[in-house]
Amino acid sequence: MLAIKAEGRWGQPIAWFQASKEVTAAAQVLADQQGKASGLSETALRTQQVTTHNHHVEEVARQRKQVGQTIEQGKTWLTAGRNLQAQLDLLEQAFSRYGWVSSTTAAVLDKILQQLIRRDVLAALQVASTLLFQTMPAPAQIAQWVAETERLLEQARSEEGVGFTALASFRSIVSDVTELVLAGCTSPVQRAVQQDPDPVDRWYHLAHQLTQPGHVVHWVQWALYWAGFPRTCH
Repeated sequence: MLAIKAEGRWGQPIAWFQASKEVTAAAQVLADQQGKASGLSETALRTQQVTTHNHHVEEVARQRKQVGQTIEQGKTWLTAGRNLQAQLDLLEQAFSRYGWVSSTTAAVLDKILQQLIRRDVLAALQVASTLLFQTMPAPAQIAQWVAETERLLEQARSEEGVGFTALASFRSIVSDVTELVLAGCTSPVQRAVQQDPDPVDRWYHLAHQLTQPGHVVHWVQWALYWAGFPRTCH
């Protein structure tokens, strides 16, 4: 302002114009500086937003991966549990249907129980693989065998004078054979056959009982009986 006054009357307009240009330039510099500052703040904000978003995406991905692993682990446990149940069901059938069971079964079952107490189903299934027992045939297969042996017995009974029916005339032989085979039968079958006082009746009765494989303690005896039966009929 002092410079403008010093210019005098004719120099003042020029001085005012020059001062105006300087003010405008200063204002532009200030605006540029503010713009730069604003730009830096906006860039930092956007960078922070991107970083936060990326962290969120990574966290979601981590959680999805963890959930997926948990699901797969659950499926593995369920499969192991079902397989263990199936193995124990077969063992139960062997017990209930007089199948052969290893003398180590009790000890193995105790080990399985200890693993289940620890909630380690996979380890329990691995221990269960050491169980030794006779796998029993399916009910449909047994029904087919029963039908076959019943037809075989009916045919043998109809062939008088030969084979199975002819042997009945040798009372001492059929009596000894009946007692020998009967020793391997279940207690209910033994009592039922022994109620017949006549050796010949016991001979026929025993053959009828043996059409059911579950009537012998060890099923291999049933298989051997009927494997030899056809040869006595011809």
